[in-house]
Amino acid sequence: MGQKLKSSGFTLLELLVVLTIVGFLAVLIVPRLGGLGLAQLRSEARKLRAVIQAGYELSLVQKTGYRLALDLDEQCLWLEVRTEQGYQPAEGQLFSRHCLPEAVRIAEFEAPDRQLNDSGKDYIYFSPFGYVEPCRIYLADDSGNGFTLFSEPGTGQVEILEGRWDFKDYEEREK
Repeated sequence: MGQKLKSSGFTLLELLVVLTIVGFLAVLIVPRLGGLGLAQLRSEARKLRAVIQAGYELSLVQKTGYRLALDLDEQCLWLEVRTEQGYQPAEGQLFSRHCLPEAVRIAEFEAPDRQLNDSGKDYIYFSPFGYVEPCRIYLADDSGNGFTLFSEPGTGQVEILEGRWDFKDYEEREK
């Protein structure tokens, strides 16, 4: 009976080492996951800028009116071309219906001649004479991060600013 019994568990020291390693990895990885949400938000802001700039350029080159439709309830957007029958969806992958990822949303849309909008449908209009309607779009994520996009009427360029900006703050910054 001189045999030793083998233990079939982990020692307290082994458990502490494993928990320390897991905790260390969590400290390194979790902050980066938050950065992934910010990267996705930044990516969607850039896509939206590209669609607005493309709408401006298309309307100018084709001498036809376009508009960017924003469905704030479904969080989708698409480009429409003006025809004799009214506005119709534009052709091309860049212009087709695009819905934002679940964690990203258009929190606010504003044009100077209309009220601030956070629901329903709204539009950004592009003139065939080289003019895009000035607007402010605030994109946000679930973590409270956000980017504000401002369209420049005469050039069709879109500026992306980190955080939430109003027209007034934006214009004062320009001075």
